[in-house]
Amino acid sequence: MPQEIEIHYLIPSINRIISKKLSALNVSKKDIARLLHAQNSTISQYIHDKRGKKIEFENEIISYLETRAEIILEKNNYLQEVQNILSKFRKDKILCKYHRELSPIINQTCVEGKLGCDLNG
Repeated sequence: MPQEIEIHYLIPSINRIISKKLSALNVSKKDIARLLHAQNSTISQYIHDKRGKKIEFENEIISYLETRAEIILEKNNYLQEVQNILSKFRKDKILCKYHRELSPIINQTCVEGKLGCDLNG
């Protein structure tokens, strides 16, 4: 299901990019963990590319996620920003791209809009 792709692949990869950006902004791992509602060890794994590596985003998506990381830091609104990111990924059919890549059976049978995917965010 598309939601499984979000939970198991997209969100960890999003969190990796956000964690790395916040770390590059000299935010401590402890503060990143607080912002992302995660454990310090999880943040360390994201920063050191030991978690959230199953999807490698294109540079355009990375830049977008890095700007969202700055907003998360400024507004302390991680949960809302992740929802916004996932909504954009649905609307722009980025979710579809990774769903097809990660689910070969879907790639063969997917007819846009017929599986009940919420492509409009």
